[in-house]
Amino acid sequence: MDLRSAFASTSALSTLRLSLVWLTCAVTGACSVAVSPPSTRVEHSTETTPGGDDGGATGAGGGSGSGGGGGGGSGGAEGNEDAGTSQGPGAAFSYRDVFGAVDQSRLQHLLGDMCGQNPVTVDGQSFSIHDRYLPASKTNYRKYWSAYMSSLGMTPTTMTYATKSGAETSGHNVEAVLPGKVADSVVILVHYDSMGPHGADNAAADDDMTGMAILMETARILSQYKGRLHNTVRFVATDYEEWSSLSLEGARKYATYIQALGKTQGFKVVAAIDNEQSGWKHGEMTIDTVSHKCGATADPAVAALQKLMADTASTYSTLSTTDLCNDGSLASDYMAMGDVGVPAFVFSEHAPSLNNHFDQSGNDTYAAIDQDYYFQIARVAVTFAARVVGIDP
Repeated sequence: MDLRSAFASTSALSTLRLSLVWLTCAVTGACSVAVSPPSTRVEHSTETTPGGDDGGATGAGGGSGSGGGGGGGSGGAEGNEDAGTSQGPGAAFSYRDVFGAVDQSRLQHLLGDMCGQNPVTVDGQSFSIHDRYLPASKTNYRKYWSAYMSSLGMTPTTMTYATKSGAETSGHNVEAVLPGKVADSVVILVHYDSMGPHGADNAAADDDMTGMAILMETARILSQYKGRLHNTVRFVATDYEEWSSLSLEGARKYATYIQALGKTQGFKVVAAIDNEQSGWKHGEMTIDTVSHKCGATADPAVAALQKLMADTASTYSTLSTTDLCNDGSLASDYMAMGDVGVPAFVFSEHAPSLNNHFDQSGNDTYAAIDQDYYFQIARVAVTFAARVVGIDP
């Protein structure tokens, strides 16, 4: 599969934020032979274990290291190994190791932490995260998320803005940055706020702590490749996605911020990935990918991202992807990034709008998650993100 034909025109090339050389290399495997990542890695877990570093938080990140707890091995369809190698002209890296490092036990434990299944301790304070709707609950969640990112060597930054919600005077986004060799950035964003019939009675496990646990597992794995990441990665927990009246308020505030910062500091946001609900199984074992704009307004760079996700799924797993275009009913944070010109798309479980445990029903609980399906989506999603970021040998 060669993406160059998708970007034949000069105008399309000028709007393509992702380097065509890098992305074509990632999809076609036209980059020399694969090499293995380093044999020695530093594990970052926020679960207290003998000899481990809890990073100020306990309860998060169960499992026993990279590839443990059901995450080891390549799994799924073997595919073409060369199709999963990339990076830089004349160099290669095998992403099969990234795929194999995704740890099911860690995902389950993280999800349990964020849905009230497991009590957590941050800086000596113990609490359970039963919702992320009440202001106090959201504050505790941000403490937990920040402690996890700090344990990986990043410095989280809380971005406070005036909200129009009426429930609080301020909204809060949180960003953690993992530097790459270049300042050009890949944004991975997931909303952390929840909603339900009475607000605080809903764990909102699928929407969207499944997506958030994938983001956190992506951060753990990519942090092991510090010094070898091509692009900088910006992990973002956004506020007020669920309030439709606010039109993705938190994500829009962040999009405005990062666009201005990029202009000031001279870097591009080459892609934005929105991890949406990924753990409820309805019918087909597929991953839905959704672009923001269709037809004449479609961004060819987004089509390239969707093709790369499809290639990742077919190369490493038994899953397939279904490419969709937003008809107005699939609002999520990627739209805010797309509206400022960033190639952005969202992925999710198949047919998420049909989920009868959707968060507005108040039954979006940990028990409703299909853990096997969720794990399969997570492995593809983490590997896809790594390919977009780029890892040098």
